[in-house]
Amino acid sequence: MIFILGGVRSGKSAYGLELANGLADIADLQKIFVATAENGVENIDKSMNTRIEAHQVQRGDDWHLAEIPLHLADYLQQAQKNQLLLIDCMTLWLNNLLYHKHNIEQAQQTLLTAINNCSARIIMIGQEIGLAPHHADKSVRDFTDNNGLMNQTLAKAAQKVYFICAGYPIILKDSDNI
Repeated sequence: MIFILGGVRSGKSAYGLELANGLADIADLQKIFVATAENGVENIDKSMNTRIEAHQVQRGDDWHLAEIPLHLADYLQQAQKNQLLLIDCMTLWLNNLLYHKHNIEQAQQTLLTAINNCSARIIMIGQEIGLAPHHADKSVRDFTDNNGLMNQTLAKAAQKVYFICAGYPIILKDSDNI
């Protein structure tokens, strides 16, 4: 698994897509974009739908789409060895879990088990939101804390971790070179 982190508009999705296209071409893998955003939902704003549409255009026609806002572990369990899954974005997945009042620790543990047992190649994208000032609102602090803990857990499970800043990758972890 490869985990890509970055801030909003840092270039993490574009880098993930570029990396995924290269890996899929080399290994002749079926490319599946696993979207965790809930497209077309009445309560999300139009700018989110615009972002989703821009990502669709950027991917191209050779990508399959799976919209998995909550049950990511279940989806990973049925993935095949000839597939590459680009999951964008883990922070939205966490937000969906919180919104639908799922048990975060249990969901993350189930996800880790599914990652470890998944036969597909996985690239996950997440947001690094912990670099902002300490927020005054408790719910925002709780979300930031949960996101930071999730990022640490996923980074430990990953073989490679990249931090994207201003469109450029910084290698945080590369198990191939450790």
